[in-house]
Amino acid sequence: MKKILSLLTVLLGFSVIFSLSVFAEAPGRPLVEGITPTSTTNKTLKTSDHQLIRAGVGWYGKCWPNSPNTVLLEDENYWKRAKAAGLNAIRVTNWDERGYVNDASLNDTSNCTYLNDNPHGGAEYNGAWTIDGNLRHLTIMVNHAARNGMYVIITPGDAPGSYSKPYLEAFWTKAAAKFAGETHVIYEITNEPVNFNANNYDDATHPNTTGNLADIYKIMRKAAPDTPILSLTFAVAKESMNPVVTRFTQKVNEGTTGNDRPLIWSNNKDLVSFHTYNTDDMVTINALRAVYPVMNTEWSYFGDTSVKKIDGKLFHGQNLEQADLPEQGGGISWINFRAGRDDSEFVPDFYKFVNDAKFKNYFWKPSSLIDDSLSDLTKVHFSTNMQITPACSPANCNNFEGDAYRATLITGQGTGYITYKAPGVGKFKAHIYSNNNFTTGTNQTSGIKFYVSGNNVDWENINVTKSTPVATAAGWKVAYYTPTAPLPVGTEYIKVELTQTPNFANQIADMQITYWP
Repeated sequence: MKKILSLLTVLLGFSVIFSLSVFAEAPGRPLVEGITPTSTTNKTLKTSDHQLIRAGVGWYGKCWPNSPNTVLLEDENYWKRAKAAGLNAIRVTNWDERGYVNDASLNDTSNCTYLNDNPHGGAEYNGAWTIDGNLRHLTIMVNHAARNGMYVIITPGDAPGSYSKPYLEAFWTKAAAKFAGETHVIYEITNEPVNFNANNYDDATHPNTTGNLADIYKIMRKAAPDTPILSLTFAVAKESMNPVVTRFTQKVNEGTTGNDRPLIWSNNKDLVSFHTYNTDDMVTINALRAVYPVMNTEWSYFGDTSVKKIDGKLFHGQNLEQADLPEQGGGISWINFRAGRDDSEFVPDFYKFVNDAKFKNYFWKPSSLIDDSLSDLTKVHFSTNMQITPACSPANCNNFEGDAYRATLITGQGTGYITYKAPGVGKFKAHIYSNNNFTTGTNQTSGIKFYVSGNNVDWENINVTKSTPVATAAGWKVAYYTPTAPLPVGTEYIKVELTQTPNFANQIADMQITYWP
């Protein structure tokens, strides 16, 4: 399917180019709410129009200038691509916190000397911009987000499993105040401060973690009283996180009472953030969200380091989207760790997730439907050697349950097909009548095959699942065909091919194609 992927990349590029002059307004303040705006439990962070936050991750810093890092985040096309793909936010991780550990003067004179490879991800360098220099770069990203109607989550990040309190104090003292008035900006104290479980907060290796993070939180909340703040950022959501949140809350509120407390969870401005590495069920996540508002700020793909299936699902995004009944406005807002990369990773990987969501009915964007009853060929993109049957007569209408018209082979032709074209095809359903041509299995029927393509040239035969055939009359049966698995990335065309069979030719009564323009 390489040609499909290449075409998708080109189309995304053109969509960006043609929309350069069209800018949205910055979205309103995000909302901390549950299934309904008045829910008191199972809260997460939502957009100002009550949608889940769905984001990718990028990172920036003095010593990480190249794509997919600083340069990519400062390119407005990056933000346009994310929005076109269905994301509404980007988490920008400030890796200057990593360089600051070895550059205590923070005077921007270090030369980004390579130190080592961190065993938990990324190379370590000695070097960071001044805070003012960092904020100049961050402002470019914040402005890009605003111009494209997107949210931005600002997250300083030391090497995974660590943090620098001096850097966080210096950074948030200026950053929290600078962006406090931006309605589309969200703050996260720091990324994965301990290595790595809930029980490691405040242990001998990470003493007073909750106290140190509480000190940073108070700096942030004082400077930005209305900005949503994500706290604690658990790397693993397997052990109980609630006791850690309780300690953190107590330390933030020490010496204060009543409404003077800096951290009141019911004020709907604060959330606990968590990642889903080494997590295989939703038990502790559900226990946490029963008490505190939550947001996932990293999940990655099964097969990546420390990523397991959660409750058997291939993509953690499905677990999070379906944490409550989606049709009732439920779910947990999420950030996909790999959905902020350059096209070489973003296009194949993210769209595999998207196509899984389309196939399993948890994709969040509204769909469109081609519903073709095949009374004629006007909705068909192209056909070869196919005809619409004459209207059924009283003698044979029962064979087809009263369906007057169907598409079938022209008499005497060995092979024929119809094709459909639609952007972002996610699934289809074919309504087929056959006279003794249904095979005993659940896949292909003798005389009918299904293909997909991204360019109407290179076609891939796909497996389908057939419903149990039901007899109608005179040896005819009816069955429905759907794809067995998510369609390949970049599918824009569907082909239904009929070949001559010993008995009557198969007949296509109806085609339903669900797509996302």
